Amino acid sequence: MATPTKTKPVIAVKPAVKSYDELSKGWQKVFAEFDLREADKLGLLACAKHPAHTSRPKSQQLKANFVVNFKILAFLFGPFYYFAKGMWKKGLYLTLMLVMANIGIYMVWELFSDSELIDRLLPSLNCAIFGALANYDYYRYYKLDETIWPWMPKWMQNWWGILVAYFFGLAILLGAAFLSVVAEESGGTSSVKDSYLNGYEQTTVGLAFDNWSPCNQVNWELQQSTNGIRTVTYHCQTDLSVFKKAAHTEALRITGDDKKAVPKTLEAASLQVAFILNHGNSFTVDHVLWDLDLGQTHSQRYVTANNVMVDIYRNQLSLSVQELFTVQNILLNSVIGEQRNFENNTGK
Repeated sequence: MATPTKTKPVIAVKPAVKSYDELSKGWQKVFAEFDLREADKLGLLACAKHPAHTSRPKSQQLKANFVVNFKILAFLFGPFYYFAKGMWKKGLYLTLMLVMANIGIYMVWELFSDSELIDRLLPSLNCAIFGALANYDYYRYYKLDETIWPWMPKWMQNWWGILVAYFFGLAILLGAAFLSVVAEESGGTSSVKDSYLNGYEQTTVGLAFDNWSPCNQVNWELQQSTNGIRTVTYHCQTDLSVFKKAAHTEALRITGDDKKAVPKTLEAASLQVAFILNHGNSFTVDHVLWDLDLGQTHSQRYVTANNVMVDIYRNQLSLSVQELFTVQNILLNSVIGEQRNFENNTGK
C-alpha cells in the first residue's frame, strides 16, 4: 500500500507595507487620507466618494479635500515636477496627451470663434491638470510602484512604447499643423473666391478669375503682415504669345507704333490682383499690376482695377493691356514709383 505523501501547509504571506516614516509630514497627511479612501484600490474619482470620507462632517470633508486635491508645485512646474518625483513616464505621457488635446481644442475653437481667449485659458488649464493629479499619482507611485495608469496597455511601460507613442504624437502634430495651414489659406482665399464683385454678380470671383482664357497658370496666395493685415493675391501667368499680340494691337491703336510695344527681353507677363481681407470676411481690391519679367529685372506697372475686371469678366485681354500705353498710366506708375522709393528710403 502506497504511503500518502505529506504536503507542507501553505502559509499566507502578507505583502510588505511601505513605511511613510521617511516622508515629510505634509506627504504623510496626504497618504493617510488616501489610505482612508482606499485610493490604492480605487480610482481618483471613486475614492473621493468613499463612505469613509463622505460620512464625515462637511467641514472635515473640505479640510481633507484641501489636503489631497491640489499640489501647487505641480501646478507651477508641470511635467518637471513629475520628473523630479520619479514619475517621469507619467510626466511624459501626460504632457503628450495634453498637447494632443490642446491641438483638438484649438482646431474646434477656430471653427466657431475668432476670440483669443483660448490662448490664455489652455495654459492655465494644463497646469491645473498637473496640480490636480500630482498627489494621487505620487501616492500610487510610492505605494504601488505604479509608473503608468492602469488603463494603459502594459507595453507602454517600456522605453520603446514611449518612443512609439511620441512618434505617433509627432505625426499627429505635424498633420494637424499642415491641416491648420491649409484650412487657414483655403479659408482666406475662399472668402474672396466664393464672393461676388459689385457690378459683376453674374459669377463668383473664383470662377471668373480661374477661367480667364489668357492665363496658362493661376495661383492664389494668402499672406499676413506683422500688423495682422491679411492679403489674398491672385497671380495669372499669361500665355506670352497672347500677351504680345494684345500689346502690339493696343500699342498700334494708342500710339500708332507697335515696334516699341513689347521689350525684346520680355520672358513672361503675369497679372497680380491683391485683395485685402476685412473683418467679417469682406474684402477690398488693394492694387492691380502687371509684372513683366525682362530677364535680369522685373518691371511692375500698375493698372486700374475697373479695366482688369472688364477684361476678366468678358474673358478677353484688351483694356488692361491698352492701359499700359496711356499717358494716365505712365503718370500713375511714376507717382507710385516715387512713393515706393520714398518708403524704401525712410525704411533704411
